[in-house]
Amino acid sequence: MKGKRFFWLIGLGLCLIALGWGLEPTRAASNDSMETAVSSAPHPDYNAQLNTTQQQGGGECDIYAVDLIGAWVDAGALEGSFPFTSLDEESCTGDFNTDVLPLFTTEDAWFAGSQA
Repeated sequence: MKGKRFFWLIGLGLCLIALGWGLEPTRAASNDSMETAVSSAPHPDYNAQLNTTQQQGGGECDIYAVDLIGAWVDAGALEGSFPFTSLDEESCTGDFNTDVLPLFTTEDAWFAGSQA
């Protein structure tokens, strides 16, 4: 009985070794011989500037779109007015429906070809 068990354990070990050799992962080429593709496509401008209504004076405030969304989120992500600071360090007020919502519903709002 001990002889059969020993024989099966050796057979199982040989099978596992054979599987280990057969399932060995392929080796990647060294970094020196690999060429990387360089994209020639222009990168989108995720920092598109927006003009929003200024709180005092009725002028416009310049702010990056991502900063406007950040100010909207910091204000509690309300569907109303929210304060933010423009690129000129002026206190301004933005509105969700006129300033933030179009960033998600208007085609080409972020870059040419972007979908809403």
